[in-house]
Amino acid sequence: MAKQSTSKSSGAGRQVLIVVFAVLLTVAVNIFWWLYYGKTKAQFSSLLDARLNSLAIAGTALLTAEDISKLLYGDAEIYLKTLDFIDRLTSADSVSEVFIIDQDFQIVISSQLESDSFYLLADLNGAALDSVFHADWQDGTLAAVVTRGYKVDNLILKTAFAPLYDTSGLVVAALGVEADVNYTATLQRLRKNLMLSTAASVIAAIIFAGLFLMIQRRLAGAERSVLRAESEMNLGRMVAVVSHEIKNPLAILRSAAERILKKTEMKEAGFLIDEVDRLDKIVRGYLDFARSPDRITLHYIALETILTDLREMSGQLRPRMQSDGVDLTTIIPPTAGADSGGAKNI
Repeated sequence: MAKQSTSKSSGAGRQVLIVVFAVLLTVAVNIFWWLYYGKTKAQFSSLLDARLNSLAIAGTALLTAEDISKLLYGDAEIYLKTLDFIDRLTSADSVSEVFIIDQDFQIVISSQLESDSFYLLADLNGAALDSVFHADWQDGTLAAVVTRGYKVDNLILKTAFAPLYDTSGLVVAALGVEADVNYTATLQRLRKNLMLSTAASVIAAIIFAGLFLMIQRRLAGAERSVLRAESEMNLGRMVAVVSHEIKNPLAILRSAAERILKKTEMKEAGFLIDEVDRLDKIVRGYLDFARSPDRITLHYIALETILTDLREMSGQLRPRMQSDGVDLTTIIPPTAGADSGGAKNI
């Protein structure tokens, strides 16, 4: 019983460990996948920011302060020159729009000919524009400000703003480079695949845990069968040893009873021989069971035979018990005969 209880407790412990291992493995794999997704998204965003920043800085480097001053005063020649420049910049780098706005958020020039005169996204990108127009850019560290992604219609856009100076060194306008966040579709596909992978991993973990538990239960059943077989084998050995030790004294008793019967012809000696033979038969049965527990010999004995044996035993015991002052009374129904059946092997 102690072994069985220990086996059951250890089996339950192994099952719990299996479930915990499956859960931890699934969680670890999915955390790794989603961290990979976040890192990929951050890398895409960083690359686009760097691209927009470099385009904005390059554009401001090619626009001189004299050109900016003339452009703001409406010089037609400078306007056409600047328009050709921003058109080439737009087509060369596949950006959505390149434009210049003044401090009143009026669009001075744009690569989109049908653009509004007022920059409609001024409120949305107000923080970036304020940092361009009101920051101190005189320290020589020229840099652009890149906005966070914002949605317009069905597109997600980002814009980089860089300051434009006039001849007096003041920031009078800003160059805007707007691009479509074209990696969003890739990220959406990646996200969808990750969600499918997460669901698949959870299902696989459940199936794995179920199969492992089923195998564990079968192994536990096999282990219990082995323990039971071992117990039966030990019991058979014990029966064989005990039966062998009993058989030797019985042989001595029978031999002594036979000598007494020959010398004295006492009925008790004959009775002793019969009882020794009966005990010897029982002992041989145990020995047969110990040698081959899968083959047991059953003997069918009629009830009348048992009653006759009881009547004979009581008749033999009554004289001795009366001599000892004991009154033996037996109530045994009469028998019509004594029939004994054969033996059947199973």
